[in-house]
Amino acid sequence: MRNIVKTQAVVIKSIKYGDSSLIIRLLTKDFGIKSYIAKGVFNKNSKVKAAYFQPMTIIDIIASQSGGELDLIKEVSLTYQFKSIPFHINKNTIVLFMSELLYKSIIESETDHDLFDFVTSFVISLDEMEEGYNNYPLCFSVLLTRYLGCFPNMQHYSKGLLFDIDEGCFRNENTRMINFLNAEQSMILYDICCGTIQFSVNKKDRRELMDGIMKYYKAHVAGFKDINSHNILRTVLDT
Repeated sequence: MRNIVKTQAVVIKSIKYGDSSLIIRLLTKDFGIKSYIAKGVFNKNSKVKAAYFQPMTIIDIIASQSGGELDLIKEVSLTYQFKSIPFHINKNTIVLFMSELLYKSIIESETDHDLFDFVTSFVISLDEMEEGYNNYPLCFSVLLTRYLGCFPNMQHYSKGLLFDIDEGCFRNENTRMINFLNAEQSMILYDICCGTIQFSVNKKDRRELMDGIMKYYKAHVAGFKDINSHNILRTVLDT
């Protein structure tokens, strides 16, 4: 017996299945991370179109739940229609990075309304901004760790301390630290942790900060693998 449910969701990843179907990984508001199947999305007369399942699209779905099989998406509509992301290569690259980061850092999850609200508000903010969004991937990566249970330890921070990537805290410089951010980068990280998303940083520091945060994910998020879109993102934002 299948139950019919309705929920909001953010598209994390979609994979073509057979000739006309998609398997879609969604971050849902009410059920956490779940995989669904949408059938016939490439058929001309289908009400459920493949275009709804682009990365980080925010949608409403009606699905039929089953015990063991993939839940079937029966209806879909846009919760929020992008104004700029599909038409700007920089923003589009950012959402590809965000979706891959979510896919590789959240393997499974229970209902987490705070995480869902964080992700959707970040995507909408990116879509609405006209400029000044090159630091968004960095901010998203850092702030997401709060919901992954590995937010940096901000206690005892003072200017000049270095962020120890492996230990996840700010420390005085010592020879035992292997992976760390320099003092300027550590201060920017601290500001991001405090909620600052508008700040000035040169390309070199932004690259090294992103590299450092990816090392942080590898050290603190179980099973985390390399982000393929990281290098593409770096190239696009540095031009």
